[in-house]
Amino acid sequence: MMGWISCSYFKVKIDPFVDLPSLDAHILNTRDWLHYSQEEYMAFQPLLKDEQAINIKKKFKIYQQLKALNLRMDKALSNITLSLDDQKKMALQLKGQPGLVFVDSTSGKSHPLLDSLVSNKQRINQSQSVFESGKLKCIKLFKKRKKRLVFIRDQVKPWQNEVTELALKRHEIRESMIQFEHTLGEAVFQQESNIYKQNISKMSRELNRKIDSLNRFEKNVKNMNGIAKKEVGAFVYKTPINDSKKEYENRFEQDLIQYKETLDELKKTFESL
Repeated sequence: MMGWISCSYFKVKIDPFVDLPSLDAHILNTRDWLHYSQEEYMAFQPLLKDEQAINIKKKFKIYQQLKALNLRMDKALSNITLSLDDQKKMALQLKGQPGLVFVDSTSGKSHPLLDSLVSNKQRINQSQSVFESGKLKCIKLFKKRKKRLVFIRDQVKPWQNEVTELALKRHEIRESMIQFEHTLGEAVFQQESNIYKQNISKMSRELNRKIDSLNRFEKNVKNMNGIAKKEVGAFVYKTPINDSKKEYENRFEQDLIQYKETLDELKKTFESL
């Protein structure tokens, strides 16, 4: 674990920071989150402007709510930008203090710099919550006007999580796959009949085709944010609520069904060998 070792050190509760890597990871994660959220916010502005132009005449209350939410989201991003700058400066100061060790403890002396890092992290979390909550409330307000507001990254994340869990099932049949490869190798080098070798070869090609299809789907889902953005033109978009789903949405649903079926077929095939 990275840190500084000394006979004398401060004991301080600094959850979630337990060492330098966890602090650096937090700074990098916050930087990435801020980058993507600012990109979302900018993509949302023209959609919001169009909606406000309609609602200021027809649904003034919704107009006011959207305006207030937008201001809070903008302020949240500004606060995170400032807090992140502070976090970077304090991290540099911390790294310049040899003899200070990260210790997760509720007792002992408290170091002001570490306490400030934790407090700053809490402010970042609060501002992130304000921004994310604002997106959800905007989605609900758009829905009242029969519009579907989609933040692609939020939409795609549960898809990616589901496919990640499904991909783990492939490891359950790994031993069977290894055994089949062993059998295939034996068929090639041993004096088996040509018909047997042909059947094994045909089965191998079919299994490889199915495995390749699983790999392609997993890769597409991993890159779905970029694929969807390329199709619709931005990371945020709106459509009439009754409009057909986008091509990437339909394709994911269809390919997911096929993925599950293929996974089951592979499992049954290897279990029967």
